[in-house]
Amino acid sequence: MFKRKMLAGIGLMSLSLLSACGGGGGSNGASNFPNKTVSVVVHTEPGGGADLFARTLAPVLSKKLGASVVVVNKSGGSSTNALNYVVRQKPDGYTLVAMTDTFLVNPLLNKTQFDYTDMTPVSRMLIDPMVVYVRADSKLQSLEEMMTELKTHHMKWGVPQAGSVESIVITALIQKYHPKIDVATYEDGGQSLLGVLSGDIAVSVAEAAEVIAQVEAKKVRILGTFTSERSPALPDVPTFKERGYDAVIDKFRGISGPPDMPAAVVKTLQSALKSVSADDGYQKSLAHNMQIPGYMPSNEFGEFIKSQASFYKQSLK
Repeated sequence: MFKRKMLAGIGLMSLSLLSACGGGGGSNGASNFPNKTVSVVVHTEPGGGADLFARTLAPVLSKKLGASVVVVNKSGGSSTNALNYVVRQKPDGYTLVAMTDTFLVNPLLNKTQFDYTDMTPVSRMLIDPMVVYVRADSKLQSLEEMMTELKTHHMKWGVPQAGSVESIVITALIQKYHPKIDVATYEDGGQSLLGVLSGDIAVSVAEAAEVIAQVEAKKVRILGTFTSERSPALPDVPTFKERGYDAVIDKFRGISGPPDMPAAVVKTLQSALKSVSADDGYQKSLAHNMQIPGYMPSNEFGEFIKSQASFYKQSLK
């Protein structure tokens, strides 16, 4: 009898120790993830494309996870500040980042301590069409008219962030076709939009989602898109490609986290994000924001990121 009681006591002690150490169901609290607020870090100020993506995602993800999800803005350094912050956080799933092409391009152009290989890919969520737009009262009525004008007249174009994907595609246009574009750099898409509305610049490049409200208010007009094919959300807007210009970028948005995230946490987040992508309300939001659904699970997203990074490396040679 004494022996049985002693063995039972040892078993209870072992279970207590496992519970205290987070064992038995995954490390770092993975077994009960999530049990507190999850933060999604974005690299822009409020109003930028990453911010809009995260704020559209957050309430739906919150319902799917059963935990509060908040957006945290860490702007500056063309994504460097956000990247430096995220990779130094605990890999427990409670700090994530709104991942996009800028995180691939910036380390290629600037000396950074970290790059995309220092993050854990979780899920790709969508393709965010990049568009060229002007103020509604601009004399420029079409993509062809704008490009013809640029052959003989200088035009000031806004670029959100040095080293951004937008800056790469504009640089490619200038190098290949020599339009008279004078580049003005802004901190993010929201700031370049203000530049167009104020008349400080004639044209800007942005994600369609960043300007949809101004399009609906008839304050700006979209002239063209850089997507490989016409966007279903913008069926009447021509692509640069179909007009004969080799300028194609399919900009992505997704969720990543710090390095070495536990597989169980990634699986939980991935499952929730897949559910978000299928949510009727979320799909309606994407359609309203002129975005293209494009969910990918963690392993596929990781391979996609590598492919995109290779493309940008070749483009910048």
